[in-house]
Amino acid sequence: MSLVNTEFLFAKLFSIELLVPTLACIIITTLVMIRFIRQLRRQLNLAQTEIAQTSNKLKLATRELNSLFDHVDMVAFVIEANGLNSVYANLSTLRLFNTKNLNDLNDAITRAKSKDGKTFSNVLSEHARQCESRGTSHFTWHFEQAPEHLQTQTLTLTNSTYSGKSSTLITGKNITKHRREQTLANYRKSILTCMSMRNPLEDTLKHILSFQKENSGYQHCGIMQADITGSALNWVCWSGISEHFLAATNEMPVLYGEGSCGTAAALLRRSVCKNIDSDALWDNYREAFKLEGIKASWSEPVVSSDSTLLGTFVVFQKTPWTPCDDDIDLLTEPMYYTSLAMENANKAQQLESSLSSERLVNKLSTKLLNFDYEDSGTTIEDAIGELASHFSLSKIAIHKKCTIEDTFFTANRWPPLTDADPTEGATFNANLPTITTYLEQEGICLVGHCNSENKQFSGKNLFNTTTGMTAIYFSITNNECPSYILEVQANQVADSFRQHGLVTFQIFASMLNSVFNQKSLLDTLAYRALRDKLTGMYNRHKIEDNLNQELQRTERYGGTFSIMLIDIDKFKSVNDTFGHNAGDDVLKVTAELILKTARSSDICGRWGGEEFVIILSEQTLEGATIFANNLLAVVESHNFPIPRPVTISAGLSQRRPGDTIESVIHRADKGLYEAKESGRNCFKIVGSEAITE
Repeated sequence: MSLVNTEFLFAKLFSIELLVPTLACIIITTLVMIRFIRQLRRQLNLAQTEIAQTSNKLKLATRELNSLFDHVDMVAFVIEANGLNSVYANLSTLRLFNTKNLNDLNDAITRAKSKDGKTFSNVLSEHARQCESRGTSHFTWHFEQAPEHLQTQTLTLTNSTYSGKSSTLITGKNITKHRREQTLANYRKSILTCMSMRNPLEDTLKHILSFQKENSGYQHCGIMQADITGSALNWVCWSGISEHFLAATNEMPVLYGEGSCGTAAALLRRSVCKNIDSDALWDNYREAFKLEGIKASWSEPVVSSDSTLLGTFVVFQKTPWTPCDDDIDLLTEPMYYTSLAMENANKAQQLESSLSSERLVNKLSTKLLNFDYEDSGTTIEDAIGELASHFSLSKIAIHKKCTIEDTFFTANRWPPLTDADPTEGATFNANLPTITTYLEQEGICLVGHCNSENKQFSGKNLFNTTTGMTAIYFSITNNECPSYILEVQANQVADSFRQHGLVTFQIFASMLNSVFNQKSLLDTLAYRALRDKLTGMYNRHKIEDNLNQELQRTERYGGTFSIMLIDIDKFKSVNDTFGHNAGDDVLKVTAELILKTARSSDICGRWGGEEFVIILSEQTLEGATIFANNLLAVVESHNFPIPRPVTISAGLSQRRPGDTIESVIHRADKGLYEAKESGRNCFKIVGSEAITE
């Protein structure tokens, strides 16, 4: 049944009426499917073509990137977006990190550090993260291991794609030359600022050496300065040189054969020692160079605008070496700055010294020209002490000419003489004839004192480099002859003997001359006011003044004194018989005998006419009696310039409580009167005066 039905159905389906529509439907469906499939194939081919084109473009872009950065002189490398692994680096990058391939580069990036301890990889990671958020970032890094001309780079990070992957492109701009020029410009500014601000010379020279090291790269160098005489060189600034070497080569003589430094300074031209081991110039310092490891030296003289030696600029090398033209060119600018700095420092020092000397002269002038007559010696000693302290002198002295003997003795001295200084006496024991000859001819004598033990002076050359002292003498004249000598001494050759020092000493000598002339005038006036013109003894006014002082002293502090009033016997007959000139001679001789017999503490004077008075300080009548007997015997035994003996009579008195000048003199006068009445040539003591208090 079912079979019959099935066949029936198929017979129905495939009947003529149904077959045509069914076939048409199948055909249409097939055609639609074929078209769809073709479209899909076409789209797939287009996609594959686009993918291939894109891939080709990426490859082309990568090749172009590689080609671009491989042929430019700048740093360029690419790192992965999520790490520091390098996927590309050009030759400049490999050269910068001193590597040969990417693996070595990655290791070098990890190891690179700055002077302050920062690692390059950490800084790079930090800026890579900033680049992801901002699209770009940059920083500057100094690569110590890189060649010198590439060491400083400004690195710029940019988001990029490399080989179809997200990455970071890093490019570098070489600013080494710019940074170096900027550094040199800063050093130039610092040098000029130091000079304009008058900073210490050492500070300026340190900046010059730093400039030189940056400019030429010399690590072992220094600057030596000539001393005030230009005869020796001393280290003032250095770099890369040990203290032992400095000590061994300091105070180097300016002489040919004293190394390249002394030779260059002596000849005022360049001196180069290519190999110190075989160069005779360094024979005296070879051991020091051996310890220092120095093999070559190059010295240039530093001179002022008037070609005066200021010092030397020296460069040392650890291997045998000779500077080339480029080396000389590189040192030209530091040499110019050194010369300018030293000359300015010298002029500033001279100006300051000149101003300081001017202030000193004004101070000394005020002190000396307004001195206290009674204390002039102390004033002069204070003045020469200030002068010695200002110029760091070892000695300054004023020697006065003795009027009796043709010698000089030390009147004032700094430092003052002490018991522990037995080598100096009162007599000036230099080579006096030679010195005074120079003083009379030129008014100034310059000598080198070579040996302080035997006091022998060597000629007339001030600038003496031998050990010992250097001395200078100035004439203080009176009637064109040296009446005083100003002696100035310093250890070796001191700064005090520069020109401003010599001028100051000359001015001081002129001031002393004025002081001594003024003092001489005052002494003359005082002498005339207080002294008897004929005998030179104190006059009555001065004796009364001293007598009053003695009364006040004994009244306040105790003690005593005695008075001896003297009269020449029969003096009127001397004048009448032999004349007044002979009488004057007798007065003068009698005065000399009194002064010679009296003690230094006694005060002698002419009381008037042929009368004299002696104040016997701290002397009782017993002592006064002994003195009177002695004086009478001296006068009686002396041969006077008249053909007859001369005698004296005297009266003695001793101070009593409540005495006045009149009372004590009155008692002595009464004693003198009794001596005259008793036959002359004797002395008398009135009344109870014979009994001491």
